[in-house]
Parts: sequence; structure tokens; C-alpha cells
Amino acid sequence: MQKYVIIIQNAVYTKGLCLVTSFSEKLKLKSLIESTRYKTSFISGVFFFLLIHLFRLTNSMPNHDALSNFYSSQNTIGSGRWFLSVACLPSSYFNLTWFIGVLCAFYIGLTCVLVVSIFSLQKKSSIIITGGLIAAFPGICETLLFDFTADGYLLAMLFAAIAVKLTTVNDSRWYMYILAGLLLCLSCGTYQAYISFAALLSLLYLILKIAEGEHRTKELVRWALKQLALFVVAVVAYYIIWQLCLKLQSTAATEYLGISGAGGFGIATIIAAFRSIALTTARFYLGESFLTGTPSFYFVANVLFILLLLVVLFIVIRKRKLCNKPSQLILFIAALVIIPFAVFIWQFTSRGVSYGPRMMESLALIYILPLALAEKHLNISWQRTASVVLCAIIFLFSLQSNIAYFYLNKCYEATYHTASDMAHRIHMTCESGEEKVAVIGRTVYDAEISNHPLSVETETLRGTLKSTLAYDQHHISRFTSEVLGEHFEYAADDELTLLEQHSEIAEMDNWPSKDSVRLIDGFVVIKLAEPSEQ
Repeated sequence: MQKYVIIIQNAVYTKGLCLVTSFSEKLKLKSLIESTRYKTSFISGVFFFLLIHLFRLTNSMPNHDALSNFYSSQNTIGSGRWFLSVACLPSSYFNLTWFIGVLCAFYIGLTCVLVVSIFSLQKKSSIIITGGLIAAFPGICETLLFDFTADGYLLAMLFAAIAVKLTTVNDSRWYMYILAGLLLCLSCGTYQAYISFAALLSLLYLILKIAEGEHRTKELVRWALKQLALFVVAVVAYYIIWQLCLKLQSTAATEYLGISGAGGFGIATIIAAFRSIALTTARFYLGESFLTGTPSFYFVANVLFILLLLVVLFIVIRKRKLCNKPSQLILFIAALVIIPFAVFIWQFTSRGVSYGPRMMESLALIYILPLALAEKHLNISWQRTASVVLCAIIFLFSLQSNIAYFYLNKCYEATYHTASDMAHRIHMTCESGEEKVAVIGRTVYDAEISNHPLSVETETLRGTLKSTLAYDQHHISRFTSEVLGEHFEYAADDELTLLEQHSEIAEMDNWPSKDSVRLIDGFVVIKLAEPSEQ
């Protein structure tokens, strides 16, 4: 019996070793480590990330969500992120801003290596610009605003890139597809938006392969269908695991961003998706300033990029004589047309889905496309033109990020001042020390943010910025507790509802007037705004 056990163990070990070896060969780990261009891509991604986001990584500036996540297991199964808790485990569950930032830099560096490998970029300038584009893209900045989950999210992006690298045109090994499907499933279970990163990476890879002309249309179509099957199976597996996790934890899907409605298809959802895609794309590329009638340098740079992309695509189609190869031309155009659907795939699952920059990191790959095509098929003049335009965009993205961090820092300072003042007045108003605190009303901050000069230049990032976190009882209570160390007992929701009907509330002035804090029926009441404004 022992003899057979030993034989089985040896067989399992041998097979496992073969799989690991195949995986290593497929990723070309040795060449990735030794190759100068891969070292350059890793260093450029890490360098740009640290250069652009250093202020955020070295300052504790909690946003509205971070107040509840100074320590959190990130068990957000209700939001469909059933693997996020595991993905965030390496950084512990504390909000360690610098340590999380170092992990993020490492993940981004590896992602840059994989993108450079998949796109077969050779020129040093192209490789460095690729690192800059991925690190500077607004999606990274917005992810870092929610830095308590940033490392998990960027690990999901890395998983997505590895999955695509494992399933290139020349590889038909079934176990690589299984591994790629597993990585896509885990990526989706960490943050659903990065399935788009993998999908767009695959589409752009297909476009580059068509332009190279080294593969027959039949081979490319077969690969594309295998990729489609891979993504469908991965997403279905993700959904099944999510539903099982919901049942095991007796949890319901959250209403946040229409997640609870995911899976509900219909004509209305499709029409709403197309409208949302058009508006979101216009806002991203043209900028909020342009939509309000004031074109900016950001608008000009993106218009130049769009023109560059269209011209490069036209020249490549003509130079590679794709018009003489109808099947490949159709496949080329089809891949381009599918791009918006790949980026905004979740728009078609629920009408409540709203895309922010952190859900659109895949768009960073589109900026790399004309650079990759110019390097392979156009002369040096076009390569330089593409490099100049993309360097300008990297600069603008970097500027937006740092304006956002500047604004977030001001938000923290303003909140600290307000919360400290509130804590002082609570102590002065208390008589027995046993009183509860009740914050009435909620300040309207969204309109103020939209018109603030600090937020105008942040373009697509303005949606996650606030002038203060002291805008309702929940956030005030979290800030006074977690930041100031003042552990007051706050009124429950039903107690707030009763207090709002109290006659004295209508007589009080709004914060920060002298009469905005009163002792009423055993509660220290702070009136932020009229109850009807909530």
C-alpha cells in the first residue's frame, strides 16, 4: 500500500512541477527578470507612481469612506467583492498609507512589465511612457483616495494582466486557460471593474496582431472566440461564487451602484447603458470644464490624442494593406468597435451602475495603442509625435492627481477644525456628562464642490472630493472618535427622527452660529442644517 502511495505522490509532484515549469515558461519569468526592457518597465512604473503620488502616500488624509476603515477586514461580499478581504491581507487590515502605497507600486510595476510584454514594446522611450501612463491615469489617483483597499484593487489589475499574458495567440494549452480563468475570477471577486482591463488588453493585443500580419484570420478568430469563452466562464464562476458567499453569510447584495440589480437585462437597461457610456466617455476625454463651456488644456491634449489615434489607425490600415484583406479588416474594425463595450461592460448589467475613474483604469491602455502601432509600423516622426502628446497627457494626469490630493488635504484640515470646535462645544454644553450627541441636518456639499476653483482643474476626479467630512452625524461621529479620540455617544436614527420634530429645533440657527448647539431633553443637539435638507 505504501508503495502505491509513494507512486501517486511522485506522480502528483511530477505533474505539479510540470505545471509550474510551463507557467514559468509561459510568463518567461527568467527573461522578465533578466531583460533590460522589462527592468525598465518595472522601474518606470514604480518611479512614476512614487513621483506622482508621493504626497498621498506620506500623508494621512482620510476621505468619507476611510473614516470607517482605519481597521477593516474588507469583507464586502454584499458588493460582490468576495476576494477583497484576502487580496488586502498582505498589508494587514490597518490603513497603513505608506505600506499600502509600496505594495501598490510593486503591483503597478509588475503590471507595466506585462503590458510591455503583451504589446511587444521595444523602444526605451515607449516603455517609459507606458509606465507613466498606467501610473498617472486618474483611476490610480481615485483608487488611492480609498487607500484602505488600494493594494487589493491593484492586485486585481495585476491578476487581469497575467491572465491575458497566459493566453496569447500561440498558446493552446488547456491548463493555461484554466489558470487564466481562475485569475480573472479572483480579479473580478476583488474588484469587478478590472475584468474590463483584461478585456481591453486582449482587444488591443488582437489589433496589434492583425496589424503585424503574421497570423491568418482563422487563427485570430479562433483565439478571439477562446478568449470570449474564457471571459464568460470566469464571470459566470465569479457570479456563482458570489451567490454562494451571500447565502453562507446570510447577506443581501448592496444597493450601492446598482449592484443588487446586477443580472437584470432588458431594453431599458441597454438604452440607459448606451446613454451613460456616451456621456461618461465625453466627460472623461473632453473634461468637465469643456462641458460647462470652458475648454481647458486637458481638452486640447485629449483632442490631439484622439486625432493622433485616428490618423495612426488610418495609416496602419493603409500601410499594412488591410483593405486588401477584407476578413482581417473586418476583424480589426470589430475589435475597435467592441472597445467601449469592454470598458463599460457592467453598464449592461444594471441601470444603477455609475462609472468613476477607478472603474476606467482600462482606458489607460488605449493611450498606449498609437505608441505601440507607431513603434512597429510608422516612421520616427510619428513615434516622436505620439511621445510628445502622451507626455503632455501624463503631465496633465499628474497635475490633476496632485490638485486632488491638495484638495483632500484641505478637506482634512477643515474637518479637523470643525470637529475640534464641535467637541469643545459639546463638552461646554454637557451638564452631567451622560448626554447623547445629536447632529440634525446634513450640509449640501456637492454643489459647492462643483464650482470650487480647486475642483475645476481635477476634471473627472471631482466626484470623489468633498470640502469637509463633517457633513452629517455619521461622519462627524467617526471623525471625532477615530481621529480626535473623543468617544461621544450619538443619538440613534429613531431618536434623531423624534428630535427633528421638536419645536426648539426650528428656533435654532445653523452651525457654526452661537445658537447652533443646545441641550434639549438630555441630548446635546448640533444643528448643521434644516432637517428637510437631508
